[in-house]
Amino acid sequence: MSRMTQKRSGFLLNSKMLYIICLLGMISAISFVRVGSSYAATEDNDRTDFGLLMPAKEVVETTLVDILKNQTALGITRWVAGDGELWCLVTDGRKFFSGRWLPSRRLLFYKKAGDKLILNYEYETMDRFSSCYVMEESGGRLLTVWDSGGTHHIVIFAVVEKTLKVVLMTGSKAFPEIADLDNDGVAEILIWGRSYEVGTSAEGNIQGYKWQSAYIYKWDGSSYTMVRTVPWQTRLNALQKTSP
Repeated sequence: MSRMTQKRSGFLLNSKMLYIICLLGMISAISFVRVGSSYAATEDNDRTDFGLLMPAKEVVETTLVDILKNQTALGITRWVAGDGELWCLVTDGRKFFSGRWLPSRRLLFYKKAGDKLILNYEYETMDRFSSCYVMEESGGRLLTVWDSGGTHHIVIFAVVEKTLKVVLMTGSKAFPEIADLDNDGVAEILIWGRSYEVGTSAEGNIQGYKWQSAYIYKWDGSSYTMVRTVPWQTRLNALQKTSP
């Protein structure tokens, strides 16, 4: 069967759903500042186009057993961030809004206090949960991936100067890659560069994709910055230092 190759440009699905807009309107701008052993809300919020970050409405001590009795859990991850230990639980549910039920997935951050867990804050989205990964054993970032249609939504959290922040938010048709490209001990994030070739049959059926470029994001201690766009095939060698 004959084949032809057609070039297309990718795109980021970042449409603002009515549900999210309503949540942003109902809840004042918030962020999370570490105060002692808890997080408190301030008026300067880290928002994403994909969901909403908000503090717990009340302080309630609980246990993991009790949490799992009342929640439909999709995943759970232990995260050592800042000077504390967090248990991050992803739940699946539904929320009634504007006369209909809508999907509601939540990433719940519980602070460990002895043998108890205290809900400090949560991230809520309509996207489907895909993955949650702690990038370092201690003091690292929390990488999460959510799916919306044919696009992965990538949201990375970090505690910076005792403040919880969204330090990277982007979309991609491919899963992110994590690699220490320049051997400095800190891993970079590689994101598909939104350009690709589509292989099609004579009948116009898609038979495969070939990525053309990648974005490299580097951690500077407080946020991720895109430092380079490179060809996809040579992305893993892009930051290697050459000998003089």
